[in-house]
Amino acid sequence: MLGPSQLLTDVVFDEHLTEDYLKNYKVLFLSNSVCLSGKQCAAVENFVHQGGTLIATHQTSLLDEIGVPRDNFGLAELFGLDYGGLEAEGKDHAVVYVLQDQNLIDEFGPFMCFTGRASSVTPRAGSELGVIATRCSIEAPNPVDHYDPNGEYDSGDLVITVRPAGEGEVIYINGDVG
Repeated sequence: MLGPSQLLTDVVFDEHLTEDYLKNYKVLFLSNSVCLSGKQCAAVENFVHQGGTLIATHQTSLLDEIGVPRDNFGLAELFGLDYGGLEAEGKDHAVVYVLQDQNLIDEFGPFMCFTGRASSVTPRAGSELGVIATRCSIEAPNPVDHYDPNGEYDSGDLVITVRPAGEGEVIYINGDVG
C-alpha cells in the first residue's frame, strides 16, 4: 500500500525493537503486534518519548514475548488506554468508525468501514487523548445501510485516538486494520 505512494518503508523484525535500532526511524507501525516483551515495550516507549510517532492497532502488546496474556496492554500507559476485551466475541464483523475530525470527514465522508476484529478500550485516568474516530452505534449486519443522516449513530466509544507522549505521539486504532 505504501510502495505505490512512493513512501520509504522498512520492515522491522522483533529483534529490531531496540532503542538503538528504532532511533533511525520517525514512525513505527505496530500492526496488531500482540506479542512484545517488556524490554521491547520499553524500547517503543523510549522511541516515542524521544520524538517518534507510534501507530498501533488492535491487541498490540497484549501478550508477552512467549504468548502469555497480560492483564492489560504492555503499552497501556503509552496508549493512554486500557484493554476491555474483544468486540463481537472476537469474530470478524462489520466495523464502522464515525470520524470526528472535520478534515477527514471532508476527505472521506462521515464513516470509515471495514470487516475485521476490534478491541474495546477505555481511557486511562488522566490521559490526554484526542479522538479521531468513535464507534458507530448502529447494530446490524450492514450498519451503513441503516444510516439516517438525521438520526443518532455515534456511540461515543473510542476507536482511534491520538495522544502526545514526551516529544512524540501515539495513534491507537482499535481494529485489526493491518
